[in-house]
Amino acid sequence: DNGVAHWDDMSLAKNYKVRLCRRGGNSYEDGIGATYTVKENSYDFSGKFPKAGTYYFKVRAMDSRNNAGEWQESPYIEITEEDLAEEAALSSRTE
Repeated sequence: DNGVAHWDDMSLAKNYKVRLCRRGGNSYEDGIGATYTVKENSYDFSGKFPKAGTYYFKVRAMDSRNNAGEWQESPYIEITEEDLAEEAALSSRTE
């Protein structure tokens, strides 16, 4: 699933912060959109890719005292125009 981010569950984590990022053409990398707070160890980014390109996500664990772990980055995933077209077709069928 290109749009679903998964990461290892951490026993001390109360929740996770996760953010979608896009790799820039000049090696500058930055986040896109909001940073989401979730309790699960996955997040569905389907429909959140603004255009074709190379993406990754960053995640970090938060404990019960709101201490934050280090950001961890996923491997890169390539989103193509075809992926975006499929995503648009799927979302139009479910609305």
